Amino acid sequence: MENELIVIRQLPIIEEQLRTVQKNIQDMVDEALAMECNEDTVKAVKKVRAELNSRYRELEARRKEVKAKIEAPYKEFEAIYKSCAGDLFEDADKQLSEKIKAVEGELKRKKTDAVRSFFEEYRDSIGVSADIATFENFGIKVNMSTTEKSAKAECRNYLDRIMKELELISTLSYADEILVEYTKTMDVYKAIQTVTDRHSELERMRQARENFCQEKVQNERHDMEVQQIVKEEEENQEQYLSAPVVKAPLQQEKLYEVSFTVRGTLEELKALKQFMNDGGYHYEQNKRNDTSAA
Repeated sequence: MENELIVIRQLPIIEEQLRTVQKNIQDMVDEALAMECNEDTVKAVKKVRAELNSRYRELEARRKEVKAKIEAPYKEFEAIYKSCAGDLFEDADKQLSEKIKAVEGELKRKKTDAVRSFFEEYRDSIGVSADIATFENFGIKVNMSTTEKSAKAECRNYLDRIMKELELISTLSYADEILVEYTKTMDVYKAIQTVTDRHSELERMRQARENFCQEKVQNERHDMEVQQIVKEEEENQEQYLSAPVVKAPLQQEKLYEVSFTVRGTLEELKALKQFMNDGGYHYEQNKRNDTSAA
């Protein structure tokens, strides 16, 4: 009966009219395509092409008019259809969907509460801290197809795994650090690797710092040794170049006087005079023309 409510009468008539003009259009197109296009006939080909485009534009304009005339009654029909049938079905579906969601939501809530209660009771019974294992972090999806039995089995397996991983962590070095990392990801092997890598890096930095300090001490010691050698060389050189130092006698010794004549070059006499001055000798210099510069 519903199929008899909608009857299409115009489209078959329109289709028959189009098939009538189809042969004429095809003949025009075939004739145009059969024309030879060269320098002598290009103008004629352009003219035929323009005529075809003109006919096509006329037909397109007619098509749009027909479309508008077809759509107008359809839009009126669509409005009546929506008011008489479509809106009624959609409204009924919406109300029924809300009722179903309300009932199913309550069923899932009760089922979720039951699974949560089991999770927390079993967690406390095996001694796992609530700070480490939470129902929210477990992330189990409880829906209408989920049974409480299967959900509780998942909870038990999850908590048993955590318990074994905590026991493993307690036997390792840096257990406290590993536990902190473990609570972030709940991945024991990743937590162990993170802490191991961290301490490896710290050890590398400590060793590098120690090597640097040792090299610094060695360099400073080497610099001090070099400075000491340089200082000793300078002292030896000064001692070698300097005139002998005559220490003052502890007691007043008897002085003697000796007279002698020295001959030499001007530079040699100057050096002798400097030596006697540096040595603390008392002398009198005779003024002579050839040695006056000394």
